[in-house]
Amino acid sequence: MSKMNALLKKLAADQVVTVEEALERQKTEWIDDLRRLFDQIREWLAPGSGSLVIAEHEIEIAEEDLGPYRVPAMTIRVRTGHPRTVHVEPKGMRVVGVVGVGERRLLGASGRVDLTCGPSRAILLRFLDAGATKWKLVLDDGTKENLASDSFAMALAFLLDLE
Repeated sequence: MSKMNALLKKLAADQVVTVEEALERQKTEWIDDLRRLFDQIREWLAPGSGSLVIAEHEIEIAEEDLGPYRVPAMTIRVRTGHPRTVHVEPKGMRVVGVVGVGERRLLGASGRVDLTCGPSRAILLRFLDAGATKWKLVLDDGTKENLASDSFAMALAFLLDLE
């Protein structure tokens, strides 16, 4: 098959009837990615179930093109001598850019999730790459990492002031 035919076939497979349909499909993919992210976080934190309480709930967010809609969210309560709560809340599928401390703006993200505990914040950015979802972690101190078990642990330590 020629490159042109392959391109046209790919475009035809991705065709939608309306802009609203395209936005609805993107929103559904975003919410599915959030659910997979929260499943992964639960899996990473499962060994600490005695000192952590994970609660899931839904919040409503609103975006200009999408209007209000509900997304999963999470709280991670730490049951230690200094109990604290980390809030994991999606901020939206549309991301203009995120600036790390002393860094250039990160562009191209297709979703943002904030992790907060008191005044500390870490940001998870969703990137779509050839149909695969990749998450990047950005800390308030400018640290940027691909999201994995170790980088998530680093973010929790940062948020809980345990580093």
